[in-house]
Amino acid sequence: MISSSCPRQGIDSPNISVLPQLPTGGFGPAAEYRVGGGPGGGPNTHGIGVGDVNGDGRNDVVASSGDIGGGYGLSVFAQTPAGTLAAPVTYRSADLSGPVEIADMNRDGRADVVTLHLNSLGFYFQRRDGTLAGEKRLGAGKGNFQNPQALALGDINHDGAPDVVFSNLDIGPVALWSALGHPHCVVPNVLGQRLTTAKQRIRRAHCAVGRVIHRSRTGDRVLVQRPRAKLRLPRGLSIDLIVGR
Repeated sequence: MISSSCPRQGIDSPNISVLPQLPTGGFGPAAEYRVGGGPGGGPNTHGIGVGDVNGDGRNDVVASSGDIGGGYGLSVFAQTPAGTLAAPVTYRSADLSGPVEIADMNRDGRADVVTLHLNSLGFYFQRRDGTLAGEKRLGAGKGNFQNPQALALGDINHDGAPDVVFSNLDIGPVALWSALGHPHCVVPNVLGQRLTTAKQRIRRAHCAVGRVIHRSRTGDRVLVQRPRAKLRLPRGLSIDLIVGR
């Protein structure tokens, strides 16, 4: 069993507790860990997820943390071979995060992290090297993300891909995200194409155009795209491009 708390004694106080299950049932003494420092800022934890987010076959603990007006972060506590948790690796978060869930969102065989902000979803996709890529945010539109209270992942529309479900304090009913409309962006291969054509193809694939970096003053052909082609992502996530001669 894993629990979190907001420490009253300060940033050095433990705020994550792991209670091992005993062979006879029940739980043993808690092993305590803390979130603090790094880009995550404040010590308060808001959500916990469990899953293999570094690809070593062991379940890790992921915690969202931060304070309003302070730093926001997502901390990954990798499980060691001994069954304890290593010191956290913290990733920046664009906003205060709440619940955390883990699933293979882009169906590449690696578990990804999803968190719920006050007005958006945040996705951290696992890389081949076992680290997490920087956060990709997906806005809700029309205020559906105001006052979110809970988050869950599962295949709601039976298309074989995980959907996102969240509850909203203001509107009451559970809101479905990727189960509505065209749920996914299948990243097109735009390498070598002119920027205008590449943008059109990206938008037709239900993706968004992210940062465009010009490597030289002349030339407008796509040299690099991130993420790579053929990945299946939640609709609306951005694709970054580097263009040049």
